[in-house]
Amino acid sequence: VAGALTDPQPGVRENALRLAESFVPGSRALQDRILSLAEDENARVRFQAALTIGEIEHPRGLAALRKILLRDFSFRWSRLAVLSSLRPGNESLFVSLLSERDFWMELDDEKLKLVEEFADLVGARPSSGEAGTLVNVLAALAETRTEERVRVAALTGLASGLARAAERPNPGAAATRALDKLSTGASPTLLAAAWRVSRRLGLPENDAQRTALGQAIQRAQDTARPANERCEDIRLFAFGGFATVKSALFSLLDGLPP
Repeated sequence: VAGALTDPQPGVRENALRLAESFVPGSRALQDRILSLAEDENARVRFQAALTIGEIEHPRGLAALRKILLRDFSFRWSRLAVLSSLRPGNESLFVSLLSERDFWMELDDEKLKLVEEFADLVGARPSSGEAGTLVNVLAALAETRTEERVRVAALTGLASGLARAAERPNPGAAATRALDKLSTGASPTLLAAAWRVSRRLGLPENDAQRTALGQAIQRAQDTARPANERCEDIRLFAFGGFATVKSALFSLLDGLPP
């Protein structure tokens, strides 16, 4: 198996990785060889390497998965292979990814999908009822100069992951502060994404959310504004109580659609 991992044919290397999973626990040399295939020239080999690395407890395992993720993020199955191989606590990779400046110089749909999928994992896999990495992710989103589309994708993923979590984590003051900062002065789209996370965490409505909702109610009724902007504001109505939004809602329903 060790010899097949260095075979010149990529198909042989790929299948050798599958066979190696039965032998890796007792061989550090075999583990090192598997980790080296994270930089293989063939995408299928790297994909299988990501899955096999998930069977290894090795201090360089996370770094190897990071290499595969940064190289193959545009392939959905490669992204999922890396995410499925992360051990509890390895989600800290997400925080470091947010600060990878070169990676975000060119933003595309596949990177946004990666952010949402990774954030979904963070939200769904809190450890022992504590917010853990979730708090670190929220803090990174609030403190770093991350593009809004990345923030929205991350918050959307966190909310969907939290919806599937076995138990609601205890967010604590740090998460509350981060969400407050993300909500203050935010666009309707970003505010809605942050508000969903707040609700999933069971946090009370904050001043920034109440103020933004009031402003959205006023802006939505301004017929001089572009229809797409008014629609963004109207979507925020879903976060307000009926007593708060009913007047504006009925006014909009009685008039022409925005």
